[in-house]
Amino acid sequence: MRFRIGTRVILLALCLALLGGLLAACQTPDAPSPSESSSGPAATESGADTSAAPAGSKYQDADNMYTLDNLGMPEFDFGISEINFAVTSVEGSSTYFSEEIGYDMYDTTDTVLNEAVRTRNHLIEEKYGVTINALPVKNVAEAVNNDTTAGLHQYDVVMPYMPACAKLALSGALYDLTAFPEYIHLDAPWWDQSANKSLSIGGHLYFTTGDISIMQKITSTAITFNKTMYHDSLEKQYGDLYQLVRDKKWTFDIMHEMGKAVTQDSDGVPGMTSDDTFGLSSSSGDPTVYYLGSGEVFATKDSNDLPMLHLGTTESSIT
Repeated sequence: MRFRIGTRVILLALCLALLGGLLAACQTPDAPSPSESSSGPAATESGADTSAAPAGSKYQDADNMYTLDNLGMPEFDFGISEINFAVTSVEGSSTYFSEEIGYDMYDTTDTVLNEAVRTRNHLIEEKYGVTINALPVKNVAEAVNNDTTAGLHQYDVVMPYMPACAKLALSGALYDLTAFPEYIHLDAPWWDQSANKSLSIGGHLYFTTGDISIMQKITSTAITFNKTMYHDSLEKQYGDLYQLVRDKKWTFDIMHEMGKAVTQDSDGVPGMTSDDTFGLSSSSGDPTVYYLGSGEVFATKDSNDLPMLHLGTTESSIT
């Protein structure tokens, strides 16, 4: 028999920009639930920061490895033999699909990751007597809504895309994670402290991110360049590109100038096509990343931890 806690759904974000972990359950009186301590990634405006607890804190052992031994946590009693995760399948997203909950799901999964997941899941099964099942679906948010509406309760944990996290929180479907301090130590280093700060509202936190997910790594953004092209066409004029950055002379204007200098119709066919040489390639989401990477944010918090729109202020105006 499956026991569940509460009539709402608990959502913990398991992925930096895209996925959230969600625990669902039906009320079981007087039975504390370890489900509420599950961790999970969310996108945050100020970047990842898991440095809440310094080395040698109660969250780390003598070798600076994470430990729960010093937390005095209550004994876990799941009361169930399986925990089912609804995760995004490769059919749902060919890039941002789940590989960190279940193992042996895809031939393309890196062996190191696959074996790490296998080891983790087996340890949980041995320690807590529960088996972790990853149930892939194309649209997790839709699956959650259908499951909740039908009262099926077939998922214990679900991982929808991040926009769904806020919608579920607004609908009252999520628990406040700060209400379970004996199970969820939000100041622990395995939680993203920047996410905690950014995603809280009015002192409440309905979803956040942590080390359980690899999505914040997959969705990380960086600028890369062709070293051969730079050496042949630009280095003589601009010098060492890395030093240009160190000297704080790397700007959008310079990047645009460099890209324009090497862009050319190189395929012998009139007109620019995908076979020509482009000095700069970007995506529609990159302006947001550039803005946040500059140290600015879209919203700040007032003294009551309520968000205020930051765009349009003197220091953040965009022209």
